[in-house]
Amino acid sequence: MNIGFFVSGNEGNLKFFYEVLEKRGVCEGNPYVVADRDCLATSFCKKRKIPYSVISYSRESPRELQSILHKINPSFIITNWYKIFDKETGQLFSRKMINLHFKDALEKRCQFLGATVHWVEDIVDSGEIIAQSVIVNEGGFRQILGKIFRSGCFLLLNTLLILRGESALYQFQDKNIFFAPKLKFDPLIFNKSVWDKIKET
Repeated sequence: MNIGFFVSGNEGNLKFFYEVLEKRGVCEGNPYVVADRDCLATSFCKKRKIPYSVISYSRESPRELQSILHKINPSFIITNWYKIFDKETGQLFSRKMINLHFKDALEKRCQFLGATVHWVEDIVDSGEIIAQSVIVNEGGFRQILGKIFRSGCFLLLNTLLILRGESALYQFQDKNIFFAPKLKFDPLIFNKSVWDKIKET
């Protein structure tokens, strides 16, 4: 499974993907990263020797992006960048592009928070939902932010396993975090040292 990864910023999800997913055989080799600017994520790519390109993309000028995607021929594309795709690119790579969308409403004191992974469609955040997490809003600000980030990482992993056709289910037990579909792996294998390493890289 070859993965394309679009980035614009710090990209903790890319770090999780590199440090954990690739080393557990979810994808073949490194992901190919496409950035719309030089950022901390591209610095991470340089440090880890992850292949990447920095491009100037707009909805009116999509050819460079399309050329790269045709070249790398990804099985799926994780679209975590600050861009809205043009219709042509969306059609060319239909059912390949997925987006991780966080519901971060701490300032409104919502009772529930979480994240969603969905297919990318023409209308922003309108694609069919693949996986979701719901988190009970309990604990300190940093603690909740950490839970939201980790649940997003788990959703990406779970989505890739779902799309790869994995069938084994892990019965995750936590009264404050819920995943749908159920996780196909034991999240406890990602202990504190894993998350500390992601912060440090």
